Amino acid sequence: MNPPVSNVQASSRSSRRRPFLLLGDSAVTASVRPRQAVKAHLSILLNRKSRSFDKASSVVQLFDRVAPGSAEWVSRTLSSHRRLPFRGRMGLCGFGTGTTVFILESDQGKKALKILRGSLGLNLEEQLQVAREYRRKYRMIKTQYNRDDPLVVPSSYIVMSSPVLGMRAAAVIQPYIPGPRKDLLQGHSDEELLKLFDASPRLRRQFLGFAGQFVSSCRPNSHCLDVVGEENVLLVEEDGHLQIRIIDTGIFDLDRIRVEARERYARFELCLERIRSLLERIPARAHAVSVDGASRMRIAR
Repeated sequence: MNPPVSNVQASSRSSRRRPFLLLGDSAVTASVRPRQAVKAHLSILLNRKSRSFDKASSVVQLFDRVAPGSAEWVSRTLSSHRRLPFRGRMGLCGFGTGTTVFILESDQGKKALKILRGSLGLNLEEQLQVAREYRRKYRMIKTQYNRDDPLVVPSSYIVMSSPVLGMRAAAVIQPYIPGPRKDLLQGHSDEELLKLFDASPRLRRQFLGFAGQFVSSCRPNSHCLDVVGEENVLLVEEDGHLQIRIIDTGIFDLDRIRVEARERYARFELCLERIRSLLERIPARAHAVSVDGASRMRIAR
């Protein structure tokens, strides 16, 4: 969960500008959103409870059906690279719950640039406060989860002139992770994960460290890593090996979401139970695999 922006009291001037900037950001990302049926877009537009952010995107995508290519044109028109503090090529890559993601290519390689959407339209001091709060949570998660393996992707937090409408915003810079990638839990069944752990002792060790830390942090009156957000925790292939990588260090305040976000808390509880179950099954399974392997070796002799 990434609520630091909610802890920032926006100035009255900032508050007036922000809705228009967020609508602009929605239009920028419309070209990389999954295509939906016309009926789905109309449902979003006619539903009073739909977010303005989603409605703006639906308008652009509906127009793109009538005039193919218009969504990309809108994205290019509303994206400004002229005032960026970087040299190199930049292109829109995707979006998350609270970020708009660009890929920066330069002589130093590829980087992922994540614009923190909620900081658009805030004044400089407010944006610095957002960046500091994200950095504080990143450092906390890094301390917890990088004890044995570097699971947390290195991240730098800055305030810059962003590609989104050319407006200043808080942002995160991370190494670009190429190749196949899936959400650790949402992208795999328990049986699929167990088979992967059987095939890779290194991956199994990483998961045991990750899961043990996660479960121990999930207690009353505590904060823990948000594993509910899609692709916050990834299973990626690096140098021919599967690795666990934490790319979003959002944090859940358990007592708060239990009251204020019951649906999200229910999803969190399901993730917690899955991780606990996997922790219980791995040691016995690893023993069975090792015994079976020893039996085959004796037979071979």
